[in-house]
Amino acid sequence: MAAGRALALLATHPDEADRARAEALEGQPDTPRTLPYLRGCALESVRLWPTTPLILRESTEETSWEGGKLPAGCVLAVYTPYLHRAEPAAPYQDIFAPQQWTGETGRAARGNPALLPFSSGPAGCPGENLVLLTVSTLLAALLERHRYSLASHPQLRPAAPVPAALDHFALRFRVHPAGRGTDTD
Repeated sequence: MAAGRALALLATHPDEADRARAEALEGQPDTPRTLPYLRGCALESVRLWPTTPLILRESTEETSWEGGKLPAGCVLAVYTPYLHRAEPAAPYQDIFAPQQWTGETGRAARGNPALLPFSSGPAGCPGENLVLLTVSTLLAALLERHRYSLASHPQLRPAAPVPAALDHFALRFRVHPAGRGTDTD
């Protein structure tokens, strides 16, 4: 899911795709590479369309809410898309911004406790590093010699907000040689 959605974003965001392709062409494909920008693309696909829509958290101290108090030790179900798309995710709420995961922006995503594409702490996904390695390596292999355009809907556009949902089963791509634009061959 993360790889397909990341490829859909790259297929529709040419500046980010050019940057991802440049990273894919760096180094030797037969040696391990960290691919930080492509990892950022993978993290963005999971931030924008979380594979885990709810995370559980336990309150550690009494919390005052409008209308009452929540005692320490209460379990809360937190809607992940709210954290990833609303005010806690500012300024990147509904845009594809892989650079925020590389630390190149003024506000790095890794420092934002609301951005939890793989959860965190004791409930964090044990496969996070494996997923990021696999997805970034797959994206690098796909981008080295080819460009992609999205043949399915909804169309994603750099100037428009990213839709709230994206069906990874419905994604269809056109494949083009890297030296060409968006031909329909």
